[in-house]
Amino acid sequence: PERPPPTDLQVVKPHGLIAAAGILVFSPAAHSFYPALMGKMADPAAFPICLRRAYGAACVLYLAVAVSGYYLFGNRVQPSAVMNIGVDLSLSPLPDLGWMNPVAAFGMCIKMLALATLVLSSLTSTIESSLSGGLGKGEGDGLRAAITPGVLAISAVVATRFAHEMASLLNLIGSVFCMNIAFVIPVMCFWRLSPEPLGWARRAGFVALITMGVTFAVLGFCSAV
Repeated sequence: PERPPPTDLQVVKPHGLIAAAGILVFSPAAHSFYPALMGKMADPAAFPICLRRAYGAACVLYLAVAVSGYYLFGNRVQPSAVMNIGVDLSLSPLPDLGWMNPVAAFGMCIKMLALATLVLSSLTSTIESSLSGGLGKGEGDGLRAAITPGVLAISAVVATRFAHEMASLLNLIGSVFCMNIAFVIPVMCFWRLSPEPLGWARRAGFVALITMGVTFAVLGFCSAV
């Protein structure tokens, strides 16, 4: 197959960092299930090392797919790897290999269904505990019965809206969630909970970090929408 021109290949693309951050946030989307998973282990104390090994293996896999895909497609690499499977640089099906694209898409659907099972159980439990406080038994049962269909409906709307705009979705996740998780929330929590008074130099550094995080979040959000 045709290779991309050498000018397409760059070691670092700053404008792609926000999308990459979105991928990193979305990839462990079942992290809310981790406590339940650890509780079912025969040796829960071994969970941290298992988690580190799993993330290490995932990073190696991500790098292998990302580097090889970028080398073969250059700037024509798509936000979803499925869109580059079985196609050439113009995204036209390769002779005798076009079948790989729908097969890969089907496999991704199966993977997302399995992931949704892990995510929804913890998500719906969290929403139920947050909203059902102070409600009677009848009202609480009705609320619990409506939460799962509601979450599924919202997920379906989001999936439909961004089905052909995966880059925008990743930019949105990377900007809104990643920047706040990495820069804003930890700094504000430390500032608020610090047992000792903070000097002016540290406060200035914290303000700079918060400003940087908010700025990246706003810029990423604007570019996504």
